[in-house]
Amino acid sequence: MPTPDPKSFNEKLRNFCIFVLMILSAVADHYGWSDLVFGAEKTKWLLELIGLLL
Repeated sequence: MPTPDPKSFNEKLRNFCIFVLMILSAVADHYGWSDLVFGAEKTKWLLELIGLLL
């Protein structure tokens, strides 16, 4: 069995987190929470999260 490539794993993890964030964003938009949950901090928060995963 080949050992998992850590870079590949990190890439998959980052893509999964982005996917989850997209779902959360869509749910927030649907319920009108987008200003509350994803206001001006959205970009900063996303960049910090992605930065942690890199």
